[in-house]
Amino acid sequence: MNTIQFRPHMRYPFKLYIAAISGTLFTFIFFIGLAVEHDHLSFLVLLPLIVLAFSLVGATLYYSSISYHIDDNEVIVRAGVLRRTVKHVPLKNVTNITVTRDVRDRILGIGSLSIQTAGTGGIIPEEVLAGIRDLDDLYAYVAQRLRSFRADMSNTQTRDQAIADPISMAILQELRAIRQLLSQQQQHPY
Repeated sequence: MNTIQFRPHMRYPFKLYIAAISGTLFTFIFFIGLAVEHDHLSFLVLLPLIVLAFSLVGATLYYSSISYHIDDNEVIVRAGVLRRTVKHVPLKNVTNITVTRDVRDRILGIGSLSIQTAGTGGIIPEEVLAGIRDLDDLYAYVAQRLRSFRADMSNTQTRDQAIADPISMAILQELRAIRQLLSQQQQHPY
């Protein structure tokens, strides 16, 4: 059984920090406007700094909680600080995998692998493996796992269809006999 376990690259927290800092800058600008209007500059300037500290600590804790596991049958993602989640995505349900790199990802040399299933409608990924440095290698590995899994599935389905074929034929013959009896009954109702 081929399995790999890994975590996001050490550059991923910096992407989270950039998001925390940009959110804090927005709140800082908002609170500066309130502070100037209400003459409470010291308190309202301190509040965004508290928000920034909590955001940076939260981003660090979140990064340390993430782990990925890929085996022959499924992808497992574990993440969460306050609410810990473990998500299993069976390979039999995967319809598409997508590589994404936004501007921050390209600057940091990382990216994300999105895994889509039929259940999500193809719009929202079922799961995202974020903060991956060797993204092309991971994409190739998962694509190979999918091809291998689907080849195994098609061989199993062929065997199952061969076994089920006599059963299907017996059911079909029974349905034809029922149809014939019903048509005879309609021709001679009494």
